[in-house]
Amino acid sequence: TEDELFSYTIVVTDNKVEDLGIEVISSPSWVSSISRKIETTDGIEGRIQVEGTPENKDVTKEEESYKLIIKITEGSSFAIATYNIKVINTDDKVRIKSIESENKGVEGLEYSAKFKIEDIDSEDTVKTDTLKVYVDNIEDWLTGEYNEDSKEYIVRGTIGTELAKDAKQSVEIKVAVQDLNTQSIVDYKYDVEITGVNDSPVITGLNESYKLVEETEHKIPFTVNDKDSISKLTVSVTYSDKTKLSAEVVAKDVDKGEYELKAIGLKDVTGNFSVTVVVADVDGDDVESQMTLKIENENDAPTIEPIVAITEAVGKGVRQSLVIADVETLYDELEVSVESEVPSFSIETVAGIYTLIGLENLAVDSYEITVNVSDGDITASETTIINIEEILVAPVFVEPEKELIATEDELFSYTIVVTDNKVE
Repeated sequence: TEDELFSYTIVVTDNKVEDLGIEVISSPSWVSSISRKIETTDGIEGRIQVEGTPENKDVTKEEESYKLIIKITEGSSFAIATYNIKVINTDDKVRIKSIESENKGVEGLEYSAKFKIEDIDSEDTVKTDTLKVYVDNIEDWLTGEYNEDSKEYIVRGTIGTELAKDAKQSVEIKVAVQDLNTQSIVDYKYDVEITGVNDSPVITGLNESYKLVEETEHKIPFTVNDKDSISKLTVSVTYSDKTKLSAEVVAKDVDKGEYELKAIGLKDVTGNFSVTVVVADVDGDDVESQMTLKIENENDAPTIEPIVAITEAVGKGVRQSLVIADVETLYDELEVSVESEVPSFSIETVAGIYTLIGLENLAVDSYEITVNVSDGDITASETTIINIEEILVAPVFVEPEKELIATEDELFSYTIVVTDNKVE
């Protein structure tokens, strides 16, 4: 087909196909590639790859065709194959021409450009409803409007490419439209150099107040966003009552702007305390977010000792006692639960002790489970692995030793019997 890649694989066979030679007797001028060597994987069947892209001038008339003649040789022996190739005409695609388009812009300012939509084939009609404009292959800060009278497509928008102050970056502007007859997408591309301006950082995710418990660290996640220099921000915390409160900012993922405020009320301290998170960018713009930390009396968390990994044979089930305690909440008033991807695990009280139970229907696998202990306010968790394994049975010959007799000129036939839990 005109303007499309033609690719054809010629298959040959021989008992030693790798020894065959290739000779091109005749080939269309638009064929750009013919294998010089026969490719084979088994030494018997081989492939010759032919490729090329015909143009409009190469289109054949109804009664015409191109001849591709290939000769393969092995010593004095040879074989010749002739292929007739017709090139089918296609409608010329719609064209996009730039009339007005600036190649420079400034972040935050307006940008516009104008394009003419043309079609060489008189029978075609431009599908204006498919006209789109992209910035780096995304429908972003530019939108377009088509004028039926002038046949012009005008794009406008506020430059939204985010850059550091005075930084420069080229973006690709692309106008695309679908050709009516071919249903293919035709596009026009060009680059625009954008100059950046400074944007102030933004703090999100912080509330006006938080409740803390005496001597218990509280972690408050928040996000800092700076469209220009997110990885070069200075993030800190300020507060006045350092003898009653300890607070610090910890970076979790600087590139994503993820931070955490860690705060803890010191022993026997309660009340309200003002804390301010401060973010400064490289250009000196500071933003603040103030909050109140309300410290209440301590509530000791329940405890659960680490649960050792358990390995059990399939079909036997699992039973593991848990070591759980709480200095304030009665043992039998604690809420104990298990998290698992399968429903075969549960928590039961056996002889007054919380026990992890796994049913006998557990299949051979490794299961990650988490046991949670809550006093109604604070939850403690421990995770462990439960391994369910097969019981291996050694294979056995029913008669490992036996004297057998075979008679001359007669068929000898004997069946050896073996046993195993999975003999297949």
